[in-house]
Amino acid sequence: MTFYVVRQPDGMLAGYSTTIQDFHFWRASKDGAMDFCERKMAMTRDEAEASVKGGMLDAYIWSGADNKGPGTFRWDASLGQLGAKHGVDYLRRRVAEIGFPDYPLDEILAKWNLEDEAAAAPRR
Repeated sequence: MTFYVVRQPDGMLAGYSTTIQDFHFWRASKDGAMDFCERKMAMTRDEAEASVKGGMLDAYIWSGADNKGPGTFRWDASLGQLGAKHGVDYLRRRVAEIGFPDYPLDEILAKWNLEDEAAAAPRR
């Protein structure tokens, strides 16, 4: 399973799994994310620190913590994967549940070629 820590738009941290293509946790502090990584993901302290540091710095996942993203790179990539696996309706519900109901998803939907079911539905 590939798991990585993601910095949310509000600076809190979330844990994303590419295996289930969903979040294990969200709205966590640095200490909360470290605890999850060590206890639930069976990471060593060093592995947990590296994972949390990468998330806090919004590092490009494949290149290490020194290559920083624009602040929401990991978050946006996670949302794209989540929407591709579970659909746009699920994506919108999940983003609202996490606490960002008004997060602009249009660019993510376009990048992942996801059709917004609500926008595409005929109006009566």
